Amino acid sequence: MLVPPVSVEVRNEAGQVLPDAAFPLALPPGRQGTRQVTVHQERTGRYTVTVNRPWYRPVTVRGVVVRENRCGPVAPTPLVIRLQPTTNAPVVRGFGILGSELHTAVWPYQQRLGSFVDAPGVSPAVTWTSSRPDVASIDQGGLLEAKCRKVAGWTVITARLKADPSIMASVRFGAGGARTDCSRAQPDQKAGPGHRD
Repeated sequence: MLVPPVSVEVRNEAGQVLPDAAFPLALPPGRQGTRQVTVHQERTGRYTVTVNRPWYRPVTVRGVVVRENRCGPVAPTPLVIRLQPTTNAPVVRGFGILGSELHTAVWPYQQRLGSFVDAPGVSPAVTWTSSRPDVASIDQGGLLEAKCRKVAGWTVITARLKADPSIMASVRFGAGGARTDCSRAQPDQKAGPGHRD
């Protein structure tokens, strides 16, 4: 198994970890994911790490020492990089849902979704909605619950920032399939006879 040379933790000026710099994140509509952290080998055992994130000044750290053997890095070198915003940075610099598109035919199925907001001083509270509750419902704590379905269906799960409802992010979730066993499902746990597919 390949071992990454560096494990980078990116933080904003308030010390908040910015998980979307390294982990999957469902971004707001129209915003494409970009590789914000790049790692380049200078020579054996030495690496350069660059963080280039929208609304922040770029940071480059050279000469990061990584322990290696003939197969490559032995273990990732931990590195924390703290960013400073640009002078024209908006209050909310990033918002998204932690996770990615998923489809499951397993029932019962529940998943707790989380959101992320990069906005020091702004409440991270969100409002959750599901475009098709006959596929999956979601409560205001972010707990998603799939409905039991014999036919696959998709819903769009949306999180809106309560501090500014115009800021939102969405992720698709699919549930159901011909092999899904709904024999133990209660009526309120099923899609229902009038559901759309």
